[in-house]
Formats: sequence, structure tokens, C-alpha cells
Amino acid sequence: MTELVIETFPKDGKTWMVAEFGKVKWNEAVPDEPLIQVILSHGSKKQVSITRTIAKSLTIYVTKGSTWVNGEKAGDIPTATTAIFRFDSLRDFQTISAWESYDSATIWDGNLGRHRDIRLYYIPPTKYSIPKDARDCQYHVYKANNGVEVVISSICLFDGLFGYSMKSKQIAFNNTAENAIKTMEFTGFNIDDYEEPPLENEEVIGLAKDIRDNDRFFLYHLKTNDDAQRAINHISAQLTRNRHAESYITVNPWFTENHHWKVKGVWLENGKRFFVLQILNFMYPPSPDFFIIRENHNIIAENGERGSPKRNTRTKNNNTRPNAASDRKPSSDALPDDIQVTGDADIWVNSRHRKAVPKDNKTKNQAMAPKEKHREQISTSQINQSNSDVGKGNLTQEPPQTDKQPEQPKVVPNAIMLIYKALLVLLRNGDIEEVECLDSTGEWVDVGNSGLPSLYSFPKSTTWGENRTKPPFRVGTSKVYLARRAGVFHVSAQGEDFYFIAIERVRTESYRTGVYIGFYKVDFIIEIDRILKEVEKESGVWANLSGVVKSGYDPITHRGDANSIARQISMRMELAG
Repeated sequence: MTELVIETFPKDGKTWMVAEFGKVKWNEAVPDEPLIQVILSHGSKKQVSITRTIAKSLTIYVTKGSTWVNGEKAGDIPTATTAIFRFDSLRDFQTISAWESYDSATIWDGNLGRHRDIRLYYIPPTKYSIPKDARDCQYHVYKANNGVEVVISSICLFDGLFGYSMKSKQIAFNNTAENAIKTMEFTGFNIDDYEEPPLENEEVIGLAKDIRDNDRFFLYHLKTNDDAQRAINHISAQLTRNRHAESYITVNPWFTENHHWKVKGVWLENGKRFFVLQILNFMYPPSPDFFIIRENHNIIAENGERGSPKRNTRTKNNNTRPNAASDRKPSSDALPDDIQVTGDADIWVNSRHRKAVPKDNKTKNQAMAPKEKHREQISTSQINQSNSDVGKGNLTQEPPQTDKQPEQPKVVPNAIMLIYKALLVLLRNGDIEEVECLDSTGEWVDVGNSGLPSLYSFPKSTTWGENRTKPPFRVGTSKVYLARRAGVFHVSAQGEDFYFIAIERVRTESYRTGVYIGFYKVDFIIEIDRILKEVEKESGVWANLSGVVKSGYDPITHRGDANSIARQISMRMELAG
């Protein structure tokens, strides 16, 4: 799993906490990536604080309440907990400042031997300490249906509700509603170029090449909801008005009725007042079923002739801790996939979708939403584009090997292909959302229509993890065999994340596919190597795995065709639900 190192954070070996976000200012180096202040408080000395500046896009990773050591994320404050709140409406709310009090009281002070008056704060420093540098930060106070006062800052509100991916959030924060729609939407298509037309109940939506499938909900409502457009224009107006100065940004929700949030935060007063650190997930407004058309199809080349789109080559990056560049060189493109969402992997919305498939006389290389690549030069202003020329970040790449290594075999192992085909059956039936596969660099790749990428490899902790049916290559005087491969898939269904690990068969061996549940994507990528090492140790026998990495769910057998295996998978998911 790739971890980001924030260059501007202290490298003193001490723990620092992201206490709050401060003012936003224009970024002259990268005009479409504003900068934001991060107020860090000392882990053991709350009165000690410092202010650093980072790219605004990084706030979905540098979350409030997170702790950092030497610029690396260490975790969250121990008092952080999760909660779920429902709101009939967010139209009525109160605005408070960080150090605002709501009443006073008289208490007995044993040290002084007398009574004294104290202030009662909305955000008591004994529960959550906000440094002096952030004392002017403003918060919305919404009353949940259960009577709890929910306190949230504008930046947390934006990061939680506005868009799904980092790219869509960046566009929404830095554009008018009209420009945001133009940037996110793809309109240059002819519906007759696709095999099946949209159904009567399906909304046709075109997604630009840098926009993810799950951004379709936000884009649709931005196009059709006046409140959403006003919310975006309100942010844009503040940035434009304050271009030559630092200022706090006020954000209003882009829809106001029937909110349902899953949040991480701190109880300021048990059962009465809750301080939000991060919105992990939320319920979208009612949305139609979608017929998705992606710009990535490259149906006709510019010269009018058919042509296959060129596939971007990937430079392997073995550095698991790339540096996020300075405040003038943000590198949000280096962020891991799991932090591009609002916290949870699933989408809380009752809506189905189909993806347009070009006709036979068009290319069927239907590229899915892009995945971030760890290149030597990164730009948040042009995320995922190979021609980035501004806002470059510095990622340290491993020097190339002097000995040429053979390529991984291009034929997908049969066991892995069977599971993949079965998952596609479930995808077409609408039983699961997007199908993702872990590629050889440890990134999740959407494989719903684009085919499988180069597969993730076993760590080769034992010789079983090697594929000795292939000739070895030499590194110096040593013989090195290619690693056995694993098909690691992720799907979402019934509000749960499911992971499947299919093993490459070598010679005549036969192995089942392991099933895991209950992990966030970030946690599972951290665990995957430990699981594969245990699988290597037990020569691929899932029943023999130790309790630490044992799944708890019966593996999938490979008997039958894709449809019968799909039924097995469906049964596992039903049992989990």
C-alpha cells in the first residue's frame, strides 16, 4: 500500500495532529489547485501548534483528527468514533466560531479554595482542542432527528459531500457550476454508435475521461439541482473575490432535504453534541438509473480511420512512501485509490446503471475511469494526464534493473479467468457494482469492461510462490523465477465490501478462491501480502490458514461454468448479509 509523505509536515520524530483547516488562498504556481492552511497541534502539548500549507486536494487524505509522524500518517486520535445521523432538513442551522461559548457556570475550584465563573464552550477544549491559529474558523451546527447537535466545518462538509473522486472534488472546489459541468461531462457522442440503446427509465450521462463512474450522481444533480449549482457558485465567488488574500471559505450543502450521514468524530457531550472530523458516507438524493457513456472509448480516430487507443505505459514504482510535494508543487495524483472516496467504498443510493458498449464496427477498448499512477512527475491540475507540465511533484523511483527481466505471461490463468467471468455475470445482472482487480503495482483497476490488467504477484516467501514452469532469469549469478500470480478482486454488494483471491494454477494443481469481507480497501491492501504469505506457507490450501488471516467464509470452487460460479459467489454474499 502506498503511503504519502507530506513534505511540509515536521520531521522531528514527534506526533502531530491535524487539528483544523484554516484559510484558503490562490495558488500562483498551479492556478486550478488552491492552497489551504493546516493547523497542527503537538501530540502531547496541545498548546503548541504550527501552521503548514498544502494543496486543497490533499485534505481528503490529510483528514482532521489524523496523527502524523515525520510527515507520514500514523492513525487517528484515540477519542475518534463513528456515528450515523439523519436529518429531515439542513435548511435551519446555527453558525459558531471555534472558541465560541454558549453560557457560563459557577464551579468550586479546590485549588483556589473558592467558587469561580467559567465559560461553557460549544467545543470544549477538554474534548477537542482547537489551537489559537484556528480560533476564527466557522462551523455549522445542525440538529439531527435524534436531537443531537452535529458540529461540522465547511471543509469537512465539502470533502464529504461534493463529488466522489479527488478529481471531481478538485473541479467542484475551483469552478463555477457551469464550468464544472463542462469539465466533468462528455457530450461528444452519438447514441447510435452503441450496441444497445438506453432504456426509457435510464438517464444518459457522459463522463469525461478523468471522471469516475461513481461521480455520475454528483454530476447529474449538479446539472439538474439549483441548490447544487448555487453551492458551487458560492465557493467559486469566494475564491475569485479573495484571489489576492487568504480567507476562510464557507460551504453550504448542495442539497438540503433528507440527509443521512455516517461520520467519524468526537462526542463533545455524550448523546447531545457531536464534532465531525470526517464524513465517511452519505445518502444521495433520489437518482435515476443511468446509461453511462465514457469519453475513453476513442471510437473514431481523428483522421476518420479506426484505431486502437494507445495504452499508457506504467513505470513500476517500488517506493511505498512517495513525497507529497511542497505547497507550490502538490502531488495529489500520488494518492492511493482508497482515499479518493468519502470514506466508505459503497455508494448509498438506490440506482442501477449500465455502461454503453460500442458496436462491432467500433473499437471495444472501453476504458474505465482512470486510476492514479505513480509517475516521476505529477500534477494535480492535470490528474491522470501524461502531458502534465505544471505543479510537478517529486516521487522517488527505484533505479532500473541492469539485468533485463522477462515479461509476465500474457495469458490469464484459467482459475482467475473463471472467477472474473463469474463476477462479470453478477455485474451484468446488477447484483454488484463495479468490479475491480488489484494490478501488479498494487492499484485497484476497474475491469468491468476493460479486461484484466497485469496481475498481482505472490511475495515468493517460499518456493511455492514461484512459477517454475517458466524459465528463470539471472540477476548477477543467481537464478530468479517469476512469481505465481493472484487474481485479487473487489466488489461491493448489499452495503458490504467483498474480496476474492484466485490463485494461479501451476502444472496440474487445483486451488479454490478465497473470500474475505469486512475490510476497507485501504486495510485490505495492507493485509494482502500477509494473506498471500500464509497461502504460500500452506501451499494454497485455504483450510490450513492460521486464524490471523483465515477468512471465515468457505472458498469458491472452480467446478462448472461462469454462471454456476456466479451462483456460488451470490450465495456467499447473501450469507454475509
